[in-house]
Amino acid sequence: MFEYFVSAGNEPFAVDVILTLALVLAVATAFGAGTGFGLGWLFRHGHVPEFLKSPVMLAAVLALYAVVNHFQSEAGLMAVTVAGIVLANYKLRSIEELRRFKEYITIFLVSCVFIILTADMELASLQNLDWRGGAWLALVIFVIRPLSVYLATVGTGIDRRERLLISWIAPRGIVAAAVAGLFAPRLIDNGYADADQLLPLVFSLIAATVVLHGLSIGFISRRLDLAAGKTDGLLIVGASPWSIGLARVLQDLEIPTIVSDAGWNHLRAARMSGLRTHHGHILSERAEQTLEMHEVSHLLAATNNEAYNALVCTRFAPELGRDKVYQLPYLADDEEAGEMARTVRGKIVLGDEHTYDDLMRRHYAGWAFHQTRLTEDYGYEDFLTRAGSEAIPVALVTSKKRLDLFPLHDIEDIGEGDVIISYRKGEASPEGKSMAG
Repeated sequence: MFEYFVSAGNEPFAVDVILTLALVLAVATAFGAGTGFGLGWLFRHGHVPEFLKSPVMLAAVLALYAVVNHFQSEAGLMAVTVAGIVLANYKLRSIEELRRFKEYITIFLVSCVFIILTADMELASLQNLDWRGGAWLALVIFVIRPLSVYLATVGTGIDRRERLLISWIAPRGIVAAAVAGLFAPRLIDNGYADADQLLPLVFSLIAATVVLHGLSIGFISRRLDLAAGKTDGLLIVGASPWSIGLARVLQDLEIPTIVSDAGWNHLRAARMSGLRTHHGHILSERAEQTLEMHEVSHLLAATNNEAYNALVCTRFAPELGRDKVYQLPYLADDEEAGEMARTVRGKIVLGDEHTYDDLMRRHYAGWAFHQTRLTEDYGYEDFLTRAGSEAIPVALVTSKKRLDLFPLHDIEDIGEGDVIISYRKGEASPEGKSMAG
C-alpha cells in the first residue's frame, strides 16, 4: 500500500511494485540467511566465547540492518527477521541464553523507540483529529479486526468463544508505531498533505486499544468462561509415594497439580487417583511444547537424584522465578552435592534433614499427609504446639487458594481459613480433625 501511494502516477506501476518487492525479498533473504548461518556456525564451533555470544549477536543484527538498507531500502527489517528464524532453528545449545538476552534488550529498545517516535509529535496534532479519525478508530477496532479474525480462523476448529476473545483483544504496538513514523515523512514529501495525521492516528489507535482491551480482558474472558483463574499451581517432578500423596491433598484443596516422571509405571498411582500427569523427561523439547504451564506457579523437584533436581530448578527458575522453584535437600553424607553452588539449585523444601530417603522411610513407617484448617480459636501457634516434632509442615494453602511451601518466608500472614498440609505418622484423616479436632 505504501508503494502504491509513493509510486502512483509512474508507469508501469504494477511492474515497478512487483520488482521492488521481489528485490527486497531476495536481498533480505540472502543477507539474513547468510548472517544467521554464519552466526550459528561460529557459535556451534566455539569460535565465540560464551560470554560474548549475546553482544556479538546484537552487533551482527545492527550491522546487518544497516548494510542491507544501504543496498536496498526497506529490506533491513526483513533481513534481521530472516536471520533470527535461521538462528532459532540452528539447534544451538546456548539458544535459551540468547533468547533471554533478546527479551531483556527488547523491553529496553521498545521503550526507547516509543520515546524517539513521539519526541517530535506535538499535542496539537492529536487535537486536530476530527470525527473522521474517531470513525476510523471505531472501524478498525469493532469491524476490521473481528472480520479479519473470522476469515483467518474459518475451518480451523477454534471454539466460537475463543474467536470472539481474539477478535476483541488486539492491542496495537511498536510495529504500527515504527511503520507510521517511517512512512509519514516520505508521504509528506510525495505531496500528501494529510500524511501528517498518520502518526497521531496510529498512536490514538495504540492508546485506545491498550485502554479498552486492557481494562476489559478480565471481564470478557470470565463471561466467555475462558479465564484461567488466579489459583497457584504446583508441578511436581518425580512420582514417588510421598509426592503423589502430596498431589492428592492439593487436588482435594483445588490447587492445580501436575505430577511428572519419565517412568510410566511410576505414574500409575497418580493416574489411578485422577491426578494430572506428564509422562516424559521434563527437560526435553517435547515437554516444553506439550506441557500446560499456564496454571503452574511453583515447582518441586522431588526425585532421588539431587543433581537432577538442581538441574530442573535451574531450567525453570527464569520462567517461574527463583523463589518459586523448590527441591528436596541433599543427603547429609553427599559432600559433592552439598558443595553445589546456590545459583544452580532451588530453595530447599521442608528442612535439611528431610531428604528423599528420609521421607520414604517415614512413608513405609506409616506416615501420611494431614490437613489442618486454622480457625479463630486455633491458629498457627496452636498447630505448632499440638503437632510438636511429630509432624512436618509441608505446604500452606490460604483461604484465597494461594500456595506456599515450607519453610515459609513470612508467617505473619497466616490466618483464619488457611489450611496447613503436614506429614505425620498415622493414616490421613479428614480435614482439620487430625490437629484441630
